[in-house]
Amino acid sequence: MTNIEQLKEEELNNLSVDSEVLDLESLITDGVNAKVPVEVTYKGKVFGAILKPLTNPEWNNALRVGYKNSNTNSEIELLKIGLYHKNGDKFPNKIIEQLPAGVVTELSKELARISGISIDMEENVKLAKDMLGF
Repeated sequence: MTNIEQLKEEELNNLSVDSEVLDLESLITDGVNAKVPVEVTYKGKVFGAILKPLTNPEWNNALRVGYKNSNTNSEIELLKIGLYHKNGDKFPNKIIEQLPAGVVTELSKELARISGISIDMEENVKLAKDMLGF
């Protein structure tokens, strides 16, 4: 007789490993055309989104625009490049500009993660101190 609980556990273990491998393979093979489904939590509810990993020039240009323009910020500018609907269409800029701040922050964190950018505040503070010699 088959042990159902053991089969469930094996299946869950296989899913968690395969999903990471597939995401990495997708990022490598699709490059700038990759679309990564992510989940973000806002006010206790989980929302799904599709993000495109950003290239280094895209990331830096969005940061530059965000810093220079007082009507926006870098997180908004990053999402204008990398946030997509499930059907593959880009989100309109007007909608991105009207998202709640918490949603923008969570999506930006995920965008950084899939783009290979570290936004760990402890790490950033340590790097800044090291650079300044503290």
